[in-house]
Amino acid sequence: MLEVFYLWLWFTMDKPTTDRVTMADVIHNSAFWLEGFAYPVTRQTGWLAGLLGGDPLRLGSALGVLGIAAATAVYLVRRRPWTPLLTIALGALAFAPAAVSLITEYVLNGPRLLYVVAPASAAFWGLLPSIRFERPWLTYAWRTATLTCIAVVLVQSLLFIDRRLTMLDYGTQIANGIIREGEAHPNGKLLFINVPSWFAPRTQEYPRGHLGVQIEPDYIGLSRLIAAGSGLSVDAESYSLAPNVSGWRYNFQPHGPSIDHASIDAKLRAGATLVVVDLYHNRLAVREPGSIQPGQADPGQATATFGQGLNYLGARITRNGDLVTITSRWYVQTALDADAQIWTQLRNTSGTVVVERKDYALRGMSPPRLWKPGDLVEDRLVLDLSQVEQSGPLTVQLGLVNTANGTMVPVTGENGAEEGGDWLQLGSLP
Repeated sequence: MLEVFYLWLWFTMDKPTTDRVTMADVIHNSAFWLEGFAYPVTRQTGWLAGLLGGDPLRLGSALGVLGIAAATAVYLVRRRPWTPLLTIALGALAFAPAAVSLITEYVLNGPRLLYVVAPASAAFWGLLPSIRFERPWLTYAWRTATLTCIAVVLVQSLLFIDRRLTMLDYGTQIANGIIREGEAHPNGKLLFINVPSWFAPRTQEYPRGHLGVQIEPDYIGLSRLIAAGSGLSVDAESYSLAPNVSGWRYNFQPHGPSIDHASIDAKLRAGATLVVVDLYHNRLAVREPGSIQPGQADPGQATATFGQGLNYLGARITRNGDLVTITSRWYVQTALDADAQIWTQLRNTSGTVVVERKDYALRGMSPPRLWKPGDLVEDRLVLDLSQVEQSGPLTVQLGLVNTANGTMVPVTGENGAEEGGDWLQLGSLP
């Protein structure tokens, strides 16, 4: 009855019809069903493909067909035809609405569509150990072998779940961080850049399907997430700008359309608060990487000057465990005439660079070339030292490097900046 109600509900509800389903979609969707229904055997595609070579898609389909055929043959030989007939039919019937009415791109991104197939698949494979043979020893050997295989698959499934729970934990941290930003700026405008929309393993575990973890769908704005978590109505926009989608422990897809530096600069000057997600070695953080305040009077506190008139007002260096935060303040008297990046280095007592970052300000979102006279810029850079073997104090130094030719922008002033030098010494860390 539940299956009948499910099918009735699916075909009677209004659904978007902008995407036309083709026969190719139905075929690929059916292959995705095969992968799910025959999970105990298709789960082995990854390591078998590495061992045997060949196309994982074809190998996965072949394993699925052969596995179902072999199990069905055993049922038929032992005169239990109704078990494979009913379970395969129910499993196919449960997935049929998705197979014939959804495009493949949607199906591959929706492993939840296989949830309704899971009971039939579990019955098909789970009842195999119940088969009896005339000889007791053969029954014992069969049950030992099938239960062992099921136990192996269960372990693989638990590992699969554990990885997803870890990704969900990271996703929860991001969602909570976004909500906290909304609570901190109830009447402001938030500009989120490169917020992960979903996480996925860096290696393909299965031939078909994107079996990751959804954090916030791209078609749902972060304002709705903040409203759901805090009850506040906050103006929140999200965009992506050259994200390193495969540079962390999981791959991810950024939330929102693409944007350029000039558009970010315009939004910051209009009063938006910039928010980014930092992905460290084994943790992440939702944070504000700095700000731009246009039209400010010269504070007259420059400790050094880069180029003709980019004043460095000083730095505050703090450390919390493995994370070092370097907060720099800049004032623009004269705009830079070339594109440059901020180059920050941490060196040990022997002068070796142990950690460095060469990027634009505000976590790569604010090129100094866009700064205008009168801008007061606060840049908060966070460096991860979790992979550094530190045996002594570290020296922190900063410079500007021309992106076109790689030359350093000259720095002059006090506190370690020598006339015509390239680097400004900011301090040290114990």
